[in-house]
Amino acid sequence: KELNDAISLRPKVNILGGYSRRFFHNYIEFKKYVEYNSSDSELLRINIQEGYPYQWNPVMLETIIQDELSHLVDTLFYVSNLHTQQNLINLKNVTGDIYKEIEINGEINNTKIEIKFTRTEDLINHIRLDYSNGESYILNLKLNGSFYKVQNKKVETFPVIQKQSSVSVFRDILSYINKASYKKNNFQNLQEFKNTINFIDNVQGMLI
Repeated sequence: KELNDAISLRPKVNILGGYSRRFFHNYIEFKKYVEYNSSDSELLRINIQEGYPYQWNPVMLETIIQDELSHLVDTLFYVSNLHTQQNLINLKNVTGDIYKEIEINGEINNTKIEIKFTRTEDLINHIRLDYSNGESYILNLKLNGSFYKVQNKKVETFPVIQKQSSVSVFRDILSYINKASYKKNNFQNLQEFKNTINFIDNVQGMLI
């Protein structure tokens, strides 16, 4: 409701999602590569997971839904090129809790989705996209992480071309805002984040 109320203010106000991962060069390179190489194939399955042990009590933090899960879900929509279209979200199972870990299974359109985030154990931080032609694309979710193409048990590795620091990422974000780049057609599309909000609302509704 808050998002819809804010959107109703347009064109007086430009509303941008705070999703800094859209500025990670490895995410952008992965997104471009997948879009170019999978145009004739159907996306069957998305698996995304991220986790690492926190050194303090997770209950003292913001909830997973308010923090990490929102970025993870936005990554799912963004790199699979679903963020700018209207999607049918069908969540079938949500387990865990809002502070320590959460697992989600369901579908977006006809694509099976599996999501896991935890603050209590190390996971292999990645997103994997499986296509009907037998090809899979895997992105290491860390800043400057490589991505991979898997087909017939053969793995092709693509290191990030232009590495970044956290400082340079936020410098890119500030430049994007100061130059009003969000008004142009670009890879960040920070005005397109309604799918992420709708997905998170669905998750929260199933946990209540």
